[in-house]
Amino acid sequence: MDSKFLDAHESLESHGVSTMVSASLAQVVLCLRDQGLGLKQISRELKVSRNTVRRFSRLGHWEPYKRTNRSGQLSDLGSWLEAEFMKHHGNCDVLRQELKRQHGMDVNIRTIQRAVKPLRTRMVASALATVRFETEPGEQLQIDFGTKSVMIGGVSERIFVFVATLGFSRRCFVQAFTGERQSSWFAGIEGALQHFGGLPRHLLIDNPKSMVHTHNIQTGDFRLNPRFQQFLQYWSLTAVACRPVRPRTKGKDERNVGYVKSNCLAGHTFSSWDALEEHIAWWMREVSDVHRHSTTNERPIDLFEREEVAALRTLPQLPPFHTERQLVRMVHHDAHVSVDQNRYSVPWMYIGEQVQVVVTQETVSISSGGNELAQHPRSIENRVTVSDPSHLDGILRKPVRDVFQKTDSNGDSIYRSPQDYDVFSGGSW
Repeated sequence: MDSKFLDAHESLESHGVSTMVSASLAQVVLCLRDQGLGLKQISRELKVSRNTVRRFSRLGHWEPYKRTNRSGQLSDLGSWLEAEFMKHHGNCDVLRQELKRQHGMDVNIRTIQRAVKPLRTRMVASALATVRFETEPGEQLQIDFGTKSVMIGGVSERIFVFVATLGFSRRCFVQAFTGERQSSWFAGIEGALQHFGGLPRHLLIDNPKSMVHTHNIQTGDFRLNPRFQQFLQYWSLTAVACRPVRPRTKGKDERNVGYVKSNCLAGHTFSSWDALEEHIAWWMREVSDVHRHSTTNERPIDLFEREEVAALRTLPQLPPFHTERQLVRMVHHDAHVSVDQNRYSVPWMYIGEQVQVVVTQETVSISSGGNELAQHPRSIENRVTVSDPSHLDGILRKPVRDVFQKTDSNGDSIYRSPQDYDVFSGGSW
C-alpha cells in the first residue's frame, strides 16, 4: 500500500473518523481500489461497510447519502393528528386508540411517536418559552412557601419558610413557621406588610386551598377562599392566582425561595427557634437586601428606597387579622390533647372524652360543653408539651419519702403493704 494513503488512513483513524462516510474516506477508498485491493480487503482495512466501499467504487467520487422520503401511514391525517395531539396533551397511546376508533387504523405506537415528533418539539418549546414581565413600583407582591430541614436544638426539624418578594425592587421578606396553614399565610403576609411599611396594589399567589377555593385551568377563572377574601378586605388588598402548574408566573418569588433555602438556611444549625428567627432577620438585613441583583444590577434595598417605598400605599394602623381554628380532639390517657405536633394538658377527669379546641396565633383554648377547661400559650416549636400541674391533682401527689427504706443490717426482707404502694403512686382512682 502506498505510504501516502497509509498516512491518510492513519490520520482518519487518529481523528476517530475511520467509520465516518466523508469525502476523505471516499478518496482513500478510491485510491486503494486503484492499487488493486478488493472490496473485502478495503472494507476490512478501513473498518467500513462493503456497501459503502461498493458505492464509492461505482460512483468514482464522494456524494452524500440521500435518504428517501417515504410517505407514512399518517401523512394524510396531518391536521387531524395535530388537533388530537393538542387535545390529549401529547398522549400517543390515546392517539393510537382514537385512530382505531375513528379511522379504523391499527397503527403501532412507535409510528405515531415518529409522526408527532415535530409537534412535541413545538409543544416543549412553547411550554419553556417565557416572556419576562416587569411590574411598576408598588404594583405587585409575590408570595409563596418553601420547606427545608434544619437542625434546631440538635434535632432535625422540617420548617416552612414564607417568602414575599416585591416585583419591582426584588426586596424580600422571610418568616419561618412550623406548618403551612392558613394562619401562617396570614401572619406571613402581615409580617411582610409591616416589614415593607406599605401596601402593594395586589398579591400574586399560588393555589393552596387555604387561599384559592377553585381555579379553572382552561378559562383561568378562580374563586378565593371566603376566609382569605375577608382577610384581603380587612387590609384593602386584591389577589391574583397563578395559572395552576405554572410556577414561573411568579418566578421572582420562586427564585427567592430557592435563594433562601440555599443561602440563608443551607448548612446552618440553630440552638433554638429564637436563634433561627434571629438568623433570618440578620440575613435579610445583611445579605438579601444588599446583594447586587443579577437582573436589576442594583441592590434591592437601594431600588426599594429610591423608587418603590414611595409607591406603596399607606399601611393602615390595624391590629392583626383575627384568625382562629376550631378543632375537636380526644383527651389522651396522659390528660393531654395533641395540636400541631404539640401536647396541651386538661384536667384528668376528661380523659377519653372529646373536647373542643380553639387555636389562635397566641393561645390554645380547650373547652367541653361550652365550659373552658384550660387555656395555654401556643408553642411556636414542635414536639413541645405544655402542662399545668393542677390538671393532675387527685391522681398525682408528692410521694412520701419514708415509704421505702433500705434493708436493715440483718438483711431482713422489706415488707410493703398495698397501702404503701398506693401512697407512692399518688393514690387510687
